Amino acid sequence: MKKIIIFLIFFLLLFNINFNYEDTPVMSSKDIFNDYVLTFTNDKLNFANIKLKLALFSNHESYIKRVYIKYNNRVRDYFDRKYFSFDSMDFSTGILKLKEQYNLVLQKNYLYDELDKGIAEVEINKVVVSTNHEILNKFVDKYPDVIISKMEK
Repeated sequence: MKKIIIFLIFFLLLFNINFNYEDTPVMSSKDIFNDYVLTFTNDKLNFANIKLKLALFSNHESYIKRVYIKYNNRVRDYFDRKYFSFDSMDFSTGILKLKEQYNLVLQKNYLYDELDKGIAEVEINKVVVSTNHEILNKFVDKYPDVIISKMEK
């Protein structure tokens, strides 16, 4: 008998609790992520200004996937990769790793004159980002000369 009373009290308390669940959309329009290619032919992007220009993509809502470097004629033959994968966990760490990988290829091929020039002026041709329309529109407003195209999957 005690078990039944305790059981009934438990369910009465459970039904008396006011559950206030609000309707929240799971897939709203600003949560849709797409991959976009940012081409910097009319706007200069290099290692000196990469943090400034791509800072909008450093938050949790978007991330950088690939970085395509524009190689000069002297070093083009030594790079067998078309792009560098970017560490999407931390923006600053990803940039440091990108610089280290670039410098490592120069060191392995004994291109010390290129290393002495510095990496700050090495130009970046394209960047692939995964982001939503809201952040992309902010980027377009800030840098209108950058050519943006949607990447086909």
